[in-house]
Amino acid sequence: MFMKAFIESIKSLDMYSTVRVMVLKDLGKTGFSDIDLVRGVEIELPRWVAEILENKEYVKIILNVKSSDDVNKIRFQEERKSEGSKYELHKIPPNLYYEIRRLIREYEKKIDSKDPRVFQEIEKLKKSFKKILSLRYKKILYYIQVSENIDEELEKRMTLEEKIFYRLFLRNIHKWINSIAVEEGS
Repeated sequence: MFMKAFIESIKSLDMYSTVRVMVLKDLGKTGFSDIDLVRGVEIELPRWVAEILENKEYVKIILNVKSSDDVNKIRFQEERKSEGSKYELHKIPPNLYYEIRRLIREYEKKIDSKDPRVFQEIEKLKKSFKKILSLRYKKILYYIQVSENIDEELEKRMTLEEKIFYRLFLRNIHKWINSIAVEEGS
């Protein structure tokens, strides 16, 4: 129960992060941006605003991930052992997980099309997504084991979900280790 609430709170927090959008229709000045929203302009908006405006076809959210091929490129990058270390955490788009979930939802809306490729695409996306999560969280757990301090350079290569996971586990694992060591008389 705690983990589900924790993940939902991360998703809610993510709605306040910014995304790039392409303005499709002139809106002029709005209450949420000092910039005139003029057709053809690219700007950053809070995700929740961008999604509302996208549903009304005023803007289009610009995504880094457009297909399972894009997701697979990221998976291959994470699988590849880097020159420096097999634990190297590669920089990924900060909202990658959101974008993959969104892409899966878009394909799920197409299920009625009876096109078997839609099912295949969904399965490929889910499989690659789980593999990326597994690889990246293993690497993050490695960094938690080898350092008691927050590594801000490492965090620059993480998504919001990963940063929260990293900080939460870093703090709690080392507290737990210290409490066990003190209780055992060490």
